[in-house]
Amino acid sequence: MRSRTPQHEIHPAPAPQLAGLAFLVGRLHGEGWLGDRGYRYTKQVSGRWVAEGHHLLLEMDAEYPLRGGASDRHSVLVIVSAGPEAGSLISRAFTDGGGMIEYRPTATDEGVAFDDRVPHGCDAERARKVLRATSAGYEETLEIDRGDGALVPWARIELQREDP
Repeated sequence: MRSRTPQHEIHPAPAPQLAGLAFLVGRLHGEGWLGDRGYRYTKQVSGRWVAEGHHLLLEMDAEYPLRGGASDRHSVLVIVSAGPEAGSLISRAFTDGGGMIEYRPTATDEGVAFDDRVPHGCDAERARKVLRATSAGYEETLEIDRGDGALVPWARIELQREDP
């Protein structure tokens, strides 16, 4: 009698369009600035492949200091998957407020970019987030368009890989 491998043990190769996001895998942390006055904040990211590499799961925590020593903390869970068209990506962010935001990231030579929400208190018509791989982790820049079509940095953070 011939032995057969059960179907549930056979896994297709991960979607090739996710390979360029490997710089997001691991534990990373950093301090950045945002806004016109250079307000400082911190962020921690934990990224890992799930479902045999078919999806990238990112857990993110950001902390924004407030007056009097308190902090405004936010957490988000992001799942990045292959999109329906060849080479496309789809991303869903689940917020600590119970919301879900869908993004359509685009792979770039240096990382990934996607349209984002305009930040609170920012007078802009649109925003775009750009993640660029670096030798130590990645750089995240939020660019805004104040109505003239030019995208300018509004926030930036360098995230460094933590030792394993």
